[in-house]
Amino acid sequence: MRKTWYVGLVVAGMGMLAACSSSSNKKMEDTATAKCGDKTVAQSGSLEGTGDSIGWIAGVDWGSGTLTRPDGTQHKFHYRGVKGLETGLAHASFKGEVYNLQVIEDFIGVYYGAGKNFDLVVGSGEYVLNNSKCVVIKVTSKTEGIQLSAPGPGGVHVQLGE
Repeated sequence: MRKTWYVGLVVAGMGMLAACSSSSNKKMEDTATAKCGDKTVAQSGSLEGTGDSIGWIAGVDWGSGTLTRPDGTQHKFHYRGVKGLETGLAHASFKGEVYNLQVIEDFIGVYYGAGKNFDLVVGSGEYVLNNSKCVVIKVTSKTEGIQLSAPGPGGVHVQLGE
């Protein structure tokens, strides 16, 4: 069962790579907000957490974190995702901002976007993702391990809870 799940994620990641290759020349911010049109971008929270990744050509990521809203309320979340053109094994910690989040239920879902990352032992990366509700996440990560990740598309499924 678990092996089938990972194979499905890898296949989905490769499909996203093919579907998004025509937009690879756009800035990361443009890629993340393209589907949201003229919607005003307003910061509506911050997040931090940790995660792990493993990959060969396409990578699989998983982890958890905490979303903090402007009023101080905190929400635990976990995620699983795929990214094309990623190879290696790494553990990361991340911090970032959340934009356009009106109600907490809009945080749940699948986020797509692009990132760039090249790590050998210790490094950093930047990722910008958005979901179908136009919630945008901009994250900076610090990674330990060996990982090579070209600028390219990725997808992450986010759920609330431990």
